[in-house]
Amino acid sequence: MSRRRSLRWVRAALVAALVAAPRVSRADDADSDAHILRGVELRRAGKNGEALAEFQAAYSLVPTPRARVQIALALQALGDWLGAERGLEEGLESADDPWIAQYREALGGALATVRAHIGRLLVEVNVTQGELLLNGVVVHALPLRDPVRVLAGDLDVEARAPGYAPVRGTVHVEAGAELRETITLEPLAPSVVAHAAAPTPVAPSHALGSPPSVRARSVAAYISLGGAGAFVVGGLVAWRVRENDVATYNDNAVCLVKPVTRGQQCGSYADAAQVALDVEIGAYAAAAVAAGIGAWLVWAPTKRPSPATASCGPLGLLGIACEGRF
Repeated sequence: MSRRRSLRWVRAALVAALVAAPRVSRADDADSDAHILRGVELRRAGKNGEALAEFQAAYSLVPTPRARVQIALALQALGDWLGAERGLEEGLESADDPWIAQYREALGGALATVRAHIGRLLVEVNVTQGELLLNGVVVHALPLRDPVRVLAGDLDVEARAPGYAPVRGTVHVEAGAELRETITLEPLAPSVVAHAAAPTPVAPSHALGSPPSVRARSVAAYISLGGAGAFVVGGLVAWRVRENDVATYNDNAVCLVKPVTRGQQCGSYADAAQVALDVEIGAYAAAAVAAGIGAWLVWAPTKRPSPATASCGPLGLLGIACEGRF
């Protein structure tokens, strides 16, 4: 008997779940429609930024073609022609949607207006790995397979690749037209590539004259230790900059406002964070070297049974290098 009662409870729970599911769906539809209506009122009041947020909320609840098109129209009003084009194209693909069918002619006119601000750019390069920057923002990996949709007008273009000198220039793209540009990147000279890793030769001791006095050695020690402290401060500043850039890149409120990828909208923050990380590592390494030199100058014995000579000279970006003959 208890088993039959348990089966009845299970059947009742399944029926309740089936009845409740459409209600949840209807509730989401109603909330989505409410967001769209508020967005339309805000558009009429000229508050396009607030309207965009309402349309995005509607789309997150129920991703209908109507909500997608409303997002695109708000982006058009805000001057984001590329985002508006993508949204209108996606919405118009839903031929069986009643709302799209009703307003297809008007939406087609809006798409034509948007495309009057957009051109296409195809950049051909002589490298197999690189990146293309438009107006300082990384937009695509090189080489390109297809043209990139861009705002019509003048564009600052930069192509760069590992081991090659970057090439920068300005191009003019006509609305509705495609511009093809060929960029030839020149390899960096081997001496330039290896310059950062090559140590600066230390002058021989006999070329620097007599051995430094105890006072000169103390001054050199203080300079080395002070330089170590300065490098540590520089590393902390670079760490703080990197943390801020990473936080900004991961902030959805900043980097997912437009219907584009996070990398397309905020790729410059990722690049800046990488540069800051490189600076941070270099600063801490330099601090360690400078501190080691300063400590040696302070605590190493100054008297030896046999005559000794020592010499110091610059060593790249890390401070000074010393050698001795004992």
